[in-house]
Amino acid sequence: MLIQSSIQKTFKDFGDVGNAIRYTLVNKLLRALAGTSSNEFHAKNWRPQVLTILDANQIKNLPEKLHLLSLASQLDKGRGFNVVCVVLYSVKYQLDSLQGMNLLKETQQWLTDEMKQEGIFEEFTKGFVSGKSSLSEAIWSAVIHTGLGPVTPNTVMMSWLHQWRSDIKAALDYTSTLKGIINLNKALVIFKGSHTYPRNKDVIHNAFIDIWWIVHDGGLLLLLPYLLTRNKVWERKSTIRLFACTTSSTENPDLLYREVVDHLEKIRIQASVTIVNLSLLDIANHMRHLNKPFDNLQDTNTNLMTVGEVFSQQVYDVPYQLFSHDNKVPDPNSFQESPAPPLEKCRDKLLHTAKLYNKVILQHSFNSNLIFTNMPLLFPDVKQDSPSTDFLEYVDTMCLGIDNIVLIRGTGSEVITTYA
Repeated sequence: MLIQSSIQKTFKDFGDVGNAIRYTLVNKLLRALAGTSSNEFHAKNWRPQVLTILDANQIKNLPEKLHLLSLASQLDKGRGFNVVCVVLYSVKYQLDSLQGMNLLKETQQWLTDEMKQEGIFEEFTKGFVSGKSSLSEAIWSAVIHTGLGPVTPNTVMMSWLHQWRSDIKAALDYTSTLKGIINLNKALVIFKGSHTYPRNKDVIHNAFIDIWWIVHDGGLLLLLPYLLTRNKVWERKSTIRLFACTTSSTENPDLLYREVVDHLEKIRIQASVTIVNLSLLDIANHMRHLNKPFDNLQDTNTNLMTVGEVFSQQVYDVPYQLFSHDNKVPDPNSFQESPAPPLEKCRDKLLHTAKLYNKVILQHSFNSNLIFTNMPLLFPDVKQDSPSTDFLEYVDTMCLGIDNIVLIRGTGSEVITTYA
């Protein structure tokens, strides 16, 4: 009896036993990982640890971002975690005022309610009210300070800035935000979606999820569509269609097809494969940074390579050469790029390529429910190394007529394994 009373008193002093045990386990695990960072994990241990950011200038504008919250909730088979953060830009109210605190509480309550509907753990939420500083600084702060030790987000998801033309200051702040996230070595996912995107209460039958694969860029471009097909919204006979793009006339499309099919079998992703010839477009250079010549492909990070370059030993009929218009041999059976108009500005040439890429996408993916593709470069201002609106206009042109498209820029450390 004395022993029983003692045990009961001990349990009472420590509160809920289950929570105490969970806290102790988490504490020990985090201490075991002390001194390490997420960058030190082996590539095969990579998991999508996502920070989803909903931003708006007023709380009444937040419902426009619900398609992003739906996408985040449907990636629930990645064996990682998902933290959802609301960043509200308010010039009038700051956190040092009662109105600012009430605004933060109201925003947090809205987010909690919506996350419950989407089936996301409402505990993994954050709210920020940004005012005097720019919106980019608030988002960077969220990216830097979210998580604990190695258990921190490695992927940031954001929605597209649809109304950028009407607010140039917001447009430049947006591109600056994206550049900062990339510099923080986070994978970046931008969802240019609409109200047509299905929520968790919906079930899609016989859907097509298309992947347009130009730059290898790690494995995130293949992983996210696969995770979606395992969600109840998409699992009813959804089909992944992979369009692997050749970007050089020296690539053998038949060999590339066999290599891509073999690669998908190894990582256990079922998808139909189509090879699309884009060798007459300069699209590859718009999707990647060329930091050094490809003298030795084995020493080069694969996130800088096109699909053909990754499988170069099997795909190329002649020794590998740098991507250049000088060595292209037009294929009469492939998509032909019409001559660009005699424009002087570089941005006009960029938009010309974006327009042609859009034409190819619509030709093959006209009946697609959701499209994934590589994210174009953040083109700097011509006169100085600063953000410009060229990237925004490029994406708008590239995505014209497409309701739901996901743009992905990985870090190169994302590797698909059979855990997914």
